[in-house]
Amino acid sequence: MNKRPVVISVIAIIMLLNGILTLVNGYRFQAHPVVLALGVLALLLSVGLWMLWSWAWVGTLLLQFAAIGYALYDWFTGGPIDFLAMIIGAIVIIYLMREETRSAFFNRQSLPVDNSS
Repeated sequence: MNKRPVVISVIAIIMLLNGILTLVNGYRFQAHPVVLALGVLALLLSVGLWMLWSWAWVGTLLLQFAAIGYALYDWFTGGPIDFLAMIIGAIVIIYLMREETRSAFFNRQSLPVDNSS
């Protein structure tokens, strides 16, 4: 099993807290079902990141790109500027794209080649 980088542990914990807060606040304020689904997605991705499952790496990247895109859309349509979402999303994307992080999710070690023939 691959060793989980500390940064991935931190991102997984942040995603877990984000998922819990999204679900609690979504339920409390009777948010749209999409908000609740995003909370569940964040919880699933946090577990996947913790376990170093490759689908969680892809899903987290997509979720962060979507969060940045939504923050930019909201900003350009006159809504509040969510710099925190954009900064955190960018940091997560940068760390997920680093070679040592990717190799933790996708073991890129090649098998030895037998050249005896």
